[in-house]
Amino acid sequence: RMFSRFTSIAALTALFGSPLVAETDPQPGLQEFFSVNRVGTFIANTAIAALRTQMELEYEYLSTDLMRGTVSISGVTARPLLPYDQARQCVITVDRAVLNTDVAKPFEVASEANINMIGARANTACLPREGAMALRAAGIREIDLDQFKIRLAYIYATGETSTDVTLAINNFASLDFSA
Repeated sequence: RMFSRFTSIAALTALFGSPLVAETDPQPGLQEFFSVNRVGTFIANTAIAALRTQMELEYEYLSTDLMRGTVSISGVTARPLLPYDQARQCVITVDRAVLNTDVAKPFEVASEANINMIGARANTACLPREGAMALRAAGIREIDLDQFKIRLAYIYATGETSTDVTLAINNFASLDFSA
């Protein structure tokens, strides 16, 4: 009797522990495939591909959260195609950039977008010749920005647009203006 119980338990263990039991498919289902953040990442990558028609662009990390209306990118290096930079020496780097929109609250009274760049740097080759020469004469070879923030807003009822900009330049100045 003890032996038959043991064989029954062993048989059940072998049956349910064997590959005959259905395993879940490791491939994502349609719901995961078309998830909001996956679609957001696709849109962000499409925008980056469009930017690459105007510049060389590399980044280390991209994150999207469409439910919160946020796209962030870090470790950005851009080499824009500028008509006055024939030697292709212009290099712009950004430690982190975040785009926030109110996409999570559509059809409200207004639409708003915020861009916040932290740790942006550009060499003087990114400026037209006259501006670059003036900066070099002053001993400045690179422009460092602690932070660049811009807020754009559009009010549906009146068609009014507004812009707020904050620019903080390392060891020099901070500038705020609105239009």
